[in-house]
Amino acid sequence: MKRLKLLILSLLLILTLIPVSIYAEGEDNAPDVSVYASRTQLMDDTFMPSNNGTANNIGKIIFGKNSSGDPQEWYILGADSKVNGGQINTIIFAASPIATGQSFNSISYGDTSYNYGAGTGYGETEGSKTVYRNHYGASDLRVTLQNMATNTSYFTTAEQGLMNDTTVTTWDEYNDCNYTVTDKLYAPAADGYGSSYTTIKAGSDSSTVIAMSSYWDSGTWFWLRSPENSSGGMVLVAYEGFYVCEFNVISKSAVRPASNLNLTNVLFTSAAETPSEADNGLRYSAISTDKAMTLRLDGNGKNIGTVVYDSTNGIIKASKGSTDKAVTLVIQGKNGDNWYYSQIVDNTFAISVNDIENALNIANVNLNNCKIWLEISDDNVSYAVQATSDSISTISSVDIKDIDDPKANAELDLEAICDTTGITNTKPSVEWNTDSTKADYFTKYTATVELSADITHIFGDTVSATVNGNPATDVTKNTNGTLTVTYTFSPTAKDVLNTIESPEFTYENGTSTDDFIFPDTVTITTKGNNTLSVPVAWDKEALSNYNPSDLNEQILTLKGKVSIPEYIDYTGNETTMTITVKYKIRLTDGDGQTVTITSNKPAVFRSNAENIDFSRVEVDGNTIEKDKDYTVKEGSIIVTLNPEYLASLSLGEHTIAIVSYKYKDNERYEVRAEGSFTTTKPASTAIIIPNTSVK
Repeated sequence: MKRLKLLILSLLLILTLIPVSIYAEGEDNAPDVSVYASRTQLMDDTFMPSNNGTANNIGKIIFGKNSSGDPQEWYILGADSKVNGGQINTIIFAASPIATGQSFNSISYGDTSYNYGAGTGYGETEGSKTVYRNHYGASDLRVTLQNMATNTSYFTTAEQGLMNDTTVTTWDEYNDCNYTVTDKLYAPAADGYGSSYTTIKAGSDSSTVIAMSSYWDSGTWFWLRSPENSSGGMVLVAYEGFYVCEFNVISKSAVRPASNLNLTNVLFTSAAETPSEADNGLRYSAISTDKAMTLRLDGNGKNIGTVVYDSTNGIIKASKGSTDKAVTLVIQGKNGDNWYYSQIVDNTFAISVNDIENALNIANVNLNNCKIWLEISDDNVSYAVQATSDSISTISSVDIKDIDDPKANAELDLEAICDTTGITNTKPSVEWNTDSTKADYFTKYTATVELSADITHIFGDTVSATVNGNPATDVTKNTNGTLTVTYTFSPTAKDVLNTIESPEFTYENGTSTDDFIFPDTVTITTKGNNTLSVPVAWDKEALSNYNPSDLNEQILTLKGKVSIPEYIDYTGNETTMTITVKYKIRLTDGDGQTVTITSNKPAVFRSNAENIDFSRVEVDGNTIEKDKDYTVKEGSIIVTLNPEYLASLSLGEHTIAIVSYKYKDNERYEVRAEGSFTTTKPASTAIIIPNTSVK
């Protein structure tokens, strides 16, 4: 029994020595802290270096730009207890040079003067001191950093507003005392130089240690603010990948400053990227754990929009607010690798877990473990609103009502009602397939309504719709998440026929029905004095049997049947109508005129035939002589009978024919534009002879 107890105790002891990983629910697939960190994690010991300058987590953010205009990356070092009341801030240290080729001081020999402020280490009042060239407060390096902090080429106005002042202490070798300066950007410090010095320091009390092995193990050397205390012309530099060493103040070196950020309005920082125009509004990718993150500030009050996720159904619903900035939906998670999925939200947008999984070729995405938010960018700063969890319901049918049926000569209704649960625009606008605001007679009109779902609803892939209780003509789910419903109404209000107009149609000379010009439609005038063109059905068999023997025949009467639309009421009107069909070739001017032959005026006649087809002119059946008896000119054919010829004619009525040629089936035939005119003389006038006398 004792041996059994000893065996059990031994097993228990062994089990207690085996490490057991315990995961908080929902955190097993959360993004790594190096690619997504909360505001608290930016301030606590998550990224804060230990006493030897190394850290369990190395994190970087993007903030501002370097002298080349590229995004500047910074290491996150945790809160500074003496900045911003010791709360809501983090120290950052440039991960690469923000500038190169910078001298510490341009003074090659001799000392310089330093103007100091009250309470900075030289007394209770401001004044001036003589200092060595390696004095940081009087250095060109400090002036450069001060200018950078206020230069929008490096930091936008919004970014400058996030930079806290930091007061740092440095040794004055000349005056054998410490002094302080307060700036937004400052050079790190070091305790000494030589191969044993492989750490530098940041923070207001220089207590944040930055180890070379973790933060500056490659690159080029960069300026520190600490003087080399045996010579007034030497200052310390961090020789990347080696140690801290001394350097002449007039030499050129890189600038890798430290700073402090106010995190009061920061929600989190993330390495997820937003899409550009080149991405067509969509971007997704795996994220490397060494990728720099971007701060996301609190976007409440920026009218960005709202985002909700339903982990049970695997749906995310986003709705853009009233901002004029581009809004992006971002989802960040981890399924083996860290990943993100981002898409521009134009209006209302919904995606499913399947969309994310298919894009990234991953499986088993759990929205509860993801980070989800909407964001905008303004002045190189990102603002975000985070998602809330809620159930999202599917809308499978909508009921649109109160669209007035179009009525002829009445205004088209421009507003509908849709009180279906989940619809945001309960009084949607109605668009019509016409530019007119009023309906016409005998016309079919189509109404179009676009509906939007609220943040906790989405339209299903198949949605049924009714309009005024009738099935919609068409229902379309749009890519932006909205729903378009169309409905075609019956033709506009009926009217009673009043008259059928019988316009004059013309007949082209010939011997077959092909030469007839018959209308396809006729005009009907309604009781309301509106007009409508309706088709005519001709008796083709009767037409085919017609073969005029006389080309001079002027009138041809045919019957056609008018096809009355079903939606027009007609009362007391025949559907059969008589149409007069005439030749095309005829006199258009001059027919029936009276000519006074002693007036020395010509008589003018016009045929509507082409001038090129002109043949001759006949008067009383006799061909008269061109140029002598008449002239001819274009327009179409204008014939002018000369006064001398008119004077040779007897008084009374005469016939005239302007004869032209026509061709059909390569045979020439004549067509005649015939008419008449009357010649007359004025009444006789008495001749009075005066009396004469003979002397």
